[in-house]
Amino acid sequence: MDINTLSILIFLLLAAGMAYIVWQIQEFKNKPKNSDSDKIFLEMMENLRREVHDSSSKTRLEMQTQLEKVNDQLFKGLSESGKTIQTQFKHSQDTIKELTERLTKLDETNKQVMGFTEQMKSLEKILSSQKQRGILGEIMLETLLGNILPPDQYQIQYPFENGEKVDAVIYFKDRIIPIDAKFSLENYNK
Repeated sequence: MDINTLSILIFLLLAAGMAYIVWQIQEFKNKPKNSDSDKIFLEMMENLRREVHDSSSKTRLEMQTQLEKVNDQLFKGLSESGKTIQTQFKHSQDTIKELTERLTKLDETNKQVMGFTEQMKSLEKILSSQKQRGILGEIMLETLLGNILPPDQYQIQYPFENGEKVDAVIYFKDRIIPIDAKFSLENYNK
C-alpha cells in the first residue's frame, strides 16, 4: 500500500475507535452510578478518547504535510514541463523560420530556372530555322567585330565586284579578309 492509502486507513480506524469510545461513555453515563470503579472506568475512557483525538490530529497534520509535499512536487514538475515546452516551441519557431527562408530562396531559384528554360525554348525556336540561324550569326559577328575593332577596320555585308556578298570583311593593311557568319546547328547541339 502506498502512504496515502495507509494514512487514510489509519485515520478511519482511529475515527471508528473514537466513535466506539464515545458511545461507551454515553452508555456508561446513562447507567446508574454505583461505585468508584465506575468513576475510574469513566476517567479511563475519557483519557482514551482524548488520546485518540490527539493522535488523529497528529495524523491529520502528517497527511496535510504529505499533501503539501506532493503539491510542491507537482508544481515543480509542471513548472519544469512548462519551461521545456517553451524551449521546444522556440526551437520549432526557429526551425520553421529557417525553413521558410530556405523555401523562399528555393522559390526564387526555381523562378530563375524557369525563366532560363523559357529563354532556352525561345532560342531553340530561333535556331530551328536555317535563315534565323544565319541572321543570329550575322548579329553576333557584327557585335563581336564592333566590340573588338574600330569602325574603319571592318565592314558588314561587303559586296565583291562579281556580285557576291560576304557577311563581313576586315581591312588588314592593304588586304581584305572576308568572313562568312555560319551558325552550325550540329555544333551547337554538341
